[in-house]
Amino acid sequence: MKTKILVLLFISLSITTFSEGISLRNTLIDPFFVHFEKYDYHIISYFTNHEKYECIEAMIKDTDNVRIILTFKDKTQIDYLNNEDVFLSMKEESKNRHLVFTPIECKLNTKKAKPEITINFTTNDKELISWFFQCVGNPSEKYGGLINPEGHSEHTSFPIMYREKSTLGSKNVKLTIDNKEMNIPVEINKAPFFVALKSYYSESFLIGIIRASNDPIYFLTSSILLTNDEALIYKLGEKTFSYKIAIDNNQIIIRGDNCLIHATADKNEIIINSIHYFLKDNNNDTLVMNFSPGLYLSSVAGTETTFSIDINKHKNIITGVVKITNNKSEIIYTLTPKTPDWASRRLATIHIIFNNNDAQRISIID
Repeated sequence: MKTKILVLLFISLSITTFSEGISLRNTLIDPFFVHFEKYDYHIISYFTNHEKYECIEAMIKDTDNVRIILTFKDKTQIDYLNNEDVFLSMKEESKNRHLVFTPIECKLNTKKAKPEITINFTTNDKELISWFFQCVGNPSEKYGGLINPEGHSEHTSFPIMYREKSTLGSKNVKLTIDNKEMNIPVEINKAPFFVALKSYYSESFLIGIIRASNDPIYFLTSSILLTNDEALIYKLGEKTFSYKIAIDNNQIIIRGDNCLIHATADKNEIIINSIHYFLKDNNNDTLVMNFSPGLYLSSVAGTETTFSIDINKHKNIITGVVKITNNKSEIIYTLTPKTPDWASRRLATIHIIFNNNDAQRISIID
């Protein structure tokens, strides 16, 4: 009986610790807003003999949900999508990308010993593109891993791309643009036994993105007491975000539409220990941002913590530091990757500028 009373008293004290109130005018519960997606297939081919483009890639969920990305020689990109719902969603959330809604013919023969994908569509400039992709063999986890974006769209997004399985394209890969065949360089040449082109095929392609953006924030909840079943609600641009709070002993668990935040509190500060992003239709795949020590969301100027990013079972695929600076009307989160080397050349800076009960979130990728 005494034990039960002590447990209840401890829980009561834990909840009371979080009952001082935290003003949302100085707190955005998730400043990073990582957009997390999974594609069943991803293919990409590089080529050398076109005056405008240097590579083409396709992200495929199914034949009715295909995203084609053409990369120009200056590393900027244009996206072609055949799913209107996805197009409209991206148009709202990715205002810095050039997006085109268009029919795309896609045929999947991925159960073969050498998986094949065929794609046909017409670009915004009326260019006919025909792409036949054949693998050298079945994809393997041995060739999976984190993907280097190689400078593509370096000022519009910070991408975290991981392929679970991968393989190379065979010598039969063929790409034509306006009936002109593109020259795809040879990646591995062990003729006559094995020839692979600079083309890559992946299955279970996971991608998280911190996007460059400039959006107003409207706080629909003015303050919270950090008690069970409270809700945090605000609008970012035209999209409404809702988070539900649960208290578990000395821990705060905040569940959003596509993320789960593990936190604690210190006086009037929320301290984020990790943010778990998941897919709306599949909780088995996750992207996790870990902070050690915890991330003080609106701390005094100069606060710094380390971060690491996991995707599924793959730990610490990107690591670095987050520095927080603030004044009376602005909080700045500077996310500086340290590893791998290519990630260290992309800096994400998120500004939260407050104005009475509203704010502005500006995300800059350098």
